Amino acid sequence: MPAASITVSSRLPMPAPVAWGRATSMSGIAHELWPLLQMTVPAHLTGLTVADAPLGVRVARSRLLLLGVLPVGRIDVTLVELTEGRFVEESPMTGMRRWRHERTVVPDGDKACVVTDRLTVEPRLRLLAPAVRLLVRGLFAHRHHRLRQVRMR
Repeated sequence: MPAASITVSSRLPMPAPVAWGRATSMSGIAHELWPLLQMTVPAHLTGLTVADAPLGVRVARSRLLLLGVLPVGRIDVTLVELTEGRFVEESPMTGMRRWRHERTVVPDGDKACVVTDRLTVEPRLRLLAPAVRLLVRGLFAHRHHRLRQVRMR
């Protein structure tokens, strides 16, 4: 079974620059994942955003904790492309032959935007492909639910 492609989009009632700042900060990413998953972040990276990351090199090795407790893998966070309102992360991850995550934040008028995540995933064990596709789709549906809960302050 080839790599699976998954796309999830949400319209947010906030200007694109505000959404971009939240959606690319370590605290924003942590908020999106919680409580399903926690991604550990080295202390020296907690205040940084995706825009601070160098391209093409591992930024951090993070552990993935199911429900914030149970270790389920690790990810070598690696950003490969970055432009205004768009990043692409291709991070080696436990159990994955391929993990590619593209996020875009596009204005939709002055006071709203659309956040879109496009994922390409391929597990090392092809037998797990259907389950991995469901898990990733569910995780990003959860992330977008959490994104939509955020109100501009």
